[in-house]
Amino acid sequence: MNVHTKGLGLLVLVAHLVGCGIQRDYAILWSGVRAGGITYFGGDPKYNRIAWSSPLGDEPPAFSVRLPDGQIIKPDEFTIAKLESFGVTEWKPRSSGRPHPAQPLTTYRRIKSGAGALYACFDEQNRLQGISISAYTGEGTVFAGDRSGRRMIPLPASRDELVELFGEPKREYSTLY
Repeated sequence: MNVHTKGLGLLVLVAHLVGCGIQRDYAILWSGVRAGGITYFGGDPKYNRIAWSSPLGDEPPAFSVRLPDGQIIKPDEFTIAKLESFGVTEWKPRSSGRPHPAQPLTTYRRIKSGAGALYACFDEQNRLQGISISAYTGEGTVFAGDRSGRRMIPLPASRDELVELFGEPKREYSTLY
């Protein structure tokens, strides 16, 4: 095989990879739950993020969390006081500017370890506005569960595992980068 043929083969391979996309973000939505994940160069997605948000704070999260140390936090325990008893600390996310004076004050909390993180935000009345968990490393360190905390799955999880836990989703989509 000559150098020209090798170069052409490499060009075809690169074109194929670009055409297939290098990264694809996936999301699955249920009532009260959003799961997100990424794949590179195809393959089955693994969902490493579970989140809930309610700007009005009028509904509880639809999932529980098991932390790397084995502690289970249920939806009714997603309060500032209870989360602080689990080791959550105040956190200030990077901001692109100052908040508008009419915007309500938001308080952020997080538990972060090498395995993953839990983030929560609260409004000025300390009502939960959003909570998310992410797994950074291999399975078996961060778990998401049903509201009761009885059924748990490790993150990252497959679509099938998430459907078994939360039922059939309302919506799914993916974005190619």
